[in-house]
Amino acid sequence: MKRLIVFLGLLLWLPALCAAGPAPSYDERFAFAKDYILALSDLKGIETAAAALPKNGGKDVVGDGIQRMAFAKKAKSDILSAKCLMEKYMTSKDEMVATTAAQIVSVYELLAGNMDERLKLFEDLYSPEVVKNFDDYQVVFMKRQSDLEAKTEEIYYMLTSCSVMVTHVMIKPEADKEGKKSYLVFNSVQRSELKLDLLNIFGNKITEGFQEGFSYLDSAAAILYQVLSGPHKSLNE
Repeated sequence: MKRLIVFLGLLLWLPALCAAGPAPSYDERFAFAKDYILALSDLKGIETAAAALPKNGGKDVVGDGIQRMAFAKKAKSDILSAKCLMEKYMTSKDEMVATTAAQIVSVYELLAGNMDERLKLFEDLYSPEVVKNFDDYQVVFMKRQSDLEAKTEEIYYMLTSCSVMVTHVMIKPEADKEGKKSYLVFNSVQRSELKLDLLNIFGNKITEGFQEGFSYLDSAAAILYQVLSGPHKSLNE
């Protein structure tokens, strides 16, 4: 919960940061946005794989256990790969990019740790001692699983904050003649490319904005898409 408060507080500070300092490299901001979408894609793959896992109480206890543990190991590897995409931007001379990248990396570190906890849960659940006496362990397992799911939800919620931060990176910090920040930092081709990336990963549902039943991950994508398809002009307009 403390992390969420820090995130929300930071969002209030971002517009001032965005206006500070010299004009940044917009080419880097395009690469940053593209890599962030790619990092979200890794999480979407994990979400899809998790939905296909066997449910509790299956007949093939050993087989289910092997599948669940393999999922957790693969998911952590994908999370760390996504984190690496963002880490290189932490040393950017563009303070807005560097700050945003650091927050995204911190969330992916939490996700990796969360997957470690999930793997430990599976390892304990399918240990020979527990399999033999599952009825005795079931209450403990259900409590651990419930606590873990609550922590997972909190971390994924942070992704929506990350996407809000990325939208600030997307908007040109210099105001126009009317004093408004009316331009994105992308030309029309780059803008279309980012929108297409999001649609290929998350589908057309994100074009309608937030919908009931959206996961936090889908919401994180929808936040980006709404800005890319909104009233801000492209650089070449």
